[in-house]
Amino acid sequence: MIRVGWKQPLQRLSREEGGARMKDDREGAPGSSLQMRRHAIHPGSPDGRTPWIVRIAGEVDCTTSGELREEIDQLLAVDHPDRLILDVEGVTHMYSSGLGTLLAGLRDANKRHVRFTLSGLNRSLRHTLERTRLYSLFEIRPTVKEALQT
Repeated sequence: MIRVGWKQPLQRLSREEGGARMKDDREGAPGSSLQMRRHAIHPGSPDGRTPWIVRIAGEVDCTTSGELREEIDQLLAVDHPDRLILDVEGVTHMYSSGLGTLLAGLRDANKRHVRFTLSGLNRSLRHTLERTRLYSLFEIRPTVKEALQT
């Protein structure tokens, strides 16, 4: 797997494309069971901030949740998005450390006045969030496209 540098330019997508075309900016570390891709949607909000989508695939466990946390922290601290959409459709399993990472991301996004949205929850992840009573804390949309339209 190739790790792409942070300073490489990203392909901007229109809102209508809703992520149909995607240019990799970063993927999970070599040997990792977690893969992430991120891209910005253009145009951004009137204040110049841009919505970001992070597509996540694989298992989010104690060995990979740190990568996800770094990704979220990097986007919130450096790019100052108006919203962050985590597309978790490709997540095969999320352990408690992954739930903790989602909660920390939500907390940090709220501190920076960034909308934090989860999309593409599978049945297992939805059930886990409901069972732990965390479901109501998150803004959740069925698809990325629907998340972008709200």
